[in-house]
Amino acid sequence: MSRVALMSIRPKHAEAILDGRKTTELRKRLLADDINVVLLYATKPVGMIVGAFHIDFQHSGPLTRVMEMHVRRAAVTRDEFRRYYLGHARHRARGQQAYAIGIRDTHRFPTPIPLDYIRPGLRAPQSWLYLVGEELAPLYIGAPPDWLTDALWGET
Repeated sequence: MSRVALMSIRPKHAEAILDGRKTTELRKRLLADDINVVLLYATKPVGMIVGAFHIDFQHSGPLTRVMEMHVRRAAVTRDEFRRYYLGHARHRARGQQAYAIGIRDTHRFPTPIPLDYIRPGLRAPQSWLYLVGEELAPLYIGAPPDWLTDALWGET
């Protein structure tokens, strides 16, 4: 069975992903190579898993290059992009690299899923965490589409 990433995203960005306005997610590092599916955890005040998407691509590069290629698809302004990457000393020390994750095949869950439903006591990750095995079974309650079922259970 494949792993999936559970990614924390602010509610406005989660909504933009699910309604198709945001097709690239910006991060300060890339996901593991074996990850094909991301579960969207909308942070507080929502505080639940609201949907999922397939990864289309992962791209890294110099800050200015990634900004030119992805800022529009990330549904942020250039100033928001710069603040996100340059607002942290740790990131500046890495040589100003930026990371973009392409989004495709989004699916909004009909009913948002509380983290406790996946695993009692599960806390929202700062950025993301990986889930596998029995932890993924509750996702079937929401009748995910075939692509998500196949991705979760390795039948791709």
